[in-house]
Amino acid sequence: MLDSPPEAKEFSDLPIDVIGDIVEKMKLKEQLILRKVCKQLRDVVDEQKTSPFEAIEISCGDTEIFCRYNCEDVVYPLRIPRDHHNAKVVHGDDYIGVACNDLKMALGNPKFVLPRFRFFYRSYKESVPSLEFETLVSFLESLGHKASVRSVDIDAPEIDVTIRILSCLNPKTLKSIETHRFKMSSSWSTVSTKEKLDELAEIEQWKQAEELSCPHPTLLFKPEHFASFKRITFKEFGYDSGALEKYKKIFLTPSSKTILLSIERRDEFQLDESIELPGTPAAPIEPMSVIRHFDIPNSGDYLEYHFLIGQQGMTITRKSRE
Repeated sequence: MLDSPPEAKEFSDLPIDVIGDIVEKMKLKEQLILRKVCKQLRDVVDEQKTSPFEAIEISCGDTEIFCRYNCEDVVYPLRIPRDHHNAKVVHGDDYIGVACNDLKMALGNPKFVLPRFRFFYRSYKESVPSLEFETLVSFLESLGHKASVRSVDIDAPEIDVTIRILSCLNPKTLKSIETHRFKMSSSWSTVSTKEKLDELAEIEQWKQAEELSCPHPTLLFKPEHFASFKRITFKEFGYDSGALEKYKKIFLTPSSKTILLSIERRDEFQLDESIELPGTPAAPIEPMSVIRHFDIPNSGDYLEYHFLIGQQGMTITRKSRE
């Protein structure tokens, strides 16, 4: 009697540790496909020892969510878009749920720390946040842990969005924050923008991060809003004597941690500008530069202002005379 041929085994029949080793060698696109096969394989993908992600970008609009996983672009629309720029398209009535399910692979494992996370949000419905945004925030809040990222870039028209996204992140791992597009008023809340800035400055994620990049802050901010950061970059159209005074107050705020403030302006700095430069003249560090020193009261430290003639940048650095 002939022996019957051995029964063919499925991939999922392999030992879990073997499947895990295979998964970690797969490309990211293959892992996203594999985790949709069954719950067992989804769990193996989500619980692998090392994260396949270096960067995640989420762009949230009306009737569409765009995600970039490292360099893999995926669009989750309600209907197939006319132009998807070679991105993978996953469409359907449950497009938001599918997007959240894929994102769980990147953000659902509390042991993984994502190096870079970018959240971009636009909505044509100015009075209320979109369904896509609310569902994504609810997903982040439902993870059971704060998502661990090192650097976050939030590009949104409302301070409320920045506060809500930051609140979903682990303050212990967050080192760098970049924000964009603060409006002069908030259409989602009756609370004034200045009070919203106070609220933003009090959340742990803001206070624990070491680096900040922020555009056009001088109209509304208070110096204490930024004094917890060691390194700050402001992007300005320009600056005047009043702005320079506000920059200085960041360093003079009690318990300030700031050691470096960089200002990037749209136009080039020239010596004939009608700006009263702070401090006293000091020897230039390089050609075409202006150096000023300001002694910090009741301290052995001073501020070094470095203006670059004909260029768009300047820096203020806290230094010690000891």
